[in-house]
Amino acid sequence: MSHLSRHAAAPDSRALRAAANRRHAALRAALNLVLGPRLRLAREALGISEQEAVTIFRCTPRTFRKIEAGHSSPHVCALNDFCEKYNVSWVWLAGGDVPEDCAGLAPAQAIRRMAGLVAH
Repeated sequence: MSHLSRHAAAPDSRALRAAANRRHAALRAALNLVLGPRLRLAREALGISEQEAVTIFRCTPRTFRKIEAGHSSPHVCALNDFCEKYNVSWVWLAGGDVPEDCAGLAPAQAIRRMAGLVAH
């Protein structure tokens, strides 16, 4: 096998990177479409003002509205701060099921129970 034929058979690294970037962007967009509305639902169910959330997420109100609409991604550290401060499940925000003891409850009621605001 000649030197040229070995390189010709190898995949183009730019094409592989571009494909990986497209997959990453598609996954991020899909996650945003679930996370944004669930974040808004959690914020409203817990009585958190938009301004308070903007402070936690360290962004502008416009950016936060984009996050809640599913058009932008929150910074992971800020999302972690929100989840820890209000005891909101990362798994649930990312599209997972509510815990078994919250199954069957209305979404806002389930969120308040997960946050410990409603007795089990």
